Amino acid sequence: MKKIYNWFASWGIVRKLCEKPFFAKVLSYEFLSYLFFGALTTLVNFIAFAVVKRLFGEDFDTLIVGRIGSYEIPAATVTNAIAWLTSLFFAFFTNKLWVFESRSFKPRVLAKELSTFVAARLLSGVLLEIVGFDLLNKFLHERLADKEDIVCWIAKLIIAIGVIIFNFVASKLVSFRKKKTEAEDNGDELQKS
Repeated sequence: MKKIYNWFASWGIVRKLCEKPFFAKVLSYEFLSYLFFGALTTLVNFIAFAVVKRLFGEDFDTLIVGRIGSYEIPAATVTNAIAWLTSLFFAFFTNKLWVFESRSFKPRVLAKELSTFVAARLLSGVLLEIVGFDLLNKFLHERLADKEDIVCWIAKLIIAIGVIIFNFVASKLVSFRKKKTEAEDNGDELQKS
């Protein structure tokens, strides 16, 4: 992966763009590999959904697989949850190993990374995907009433960009945060003196 990135980064136009701070961040190995594995995560989600849907059989669209009180649980909901979990674990391990290059598999480190990763994904899923989409969609409907057929897609696109940015920042700063080395810590202490 790094070899492909280094080849890409060696292009003249890319080197020139990376002289600007904004492009240096957008064209960084971390961010581009995050987008690449994000696309693969989406593919894994769709494949898992298709496989589980096939396992439920022909009655998938009308099949009720259980109840919680008076709420009937459709096969589609269970299938989507399985696809989400499958893609969540795929995203976690690809982000851990190739995007943020966290190589520790010590139980304490793994538990912290996984729990914060899942918490951030749940937070972005609930706050942005569900609540944020609903609010933005209503806001855009009020202002773009004449474009009603594309308003939800505009909202979906804006929210998707927000989710990508939120999840990247949460992964970088919380889940896979790199600790300062002892040398860096000593250097900081020397500068404070």
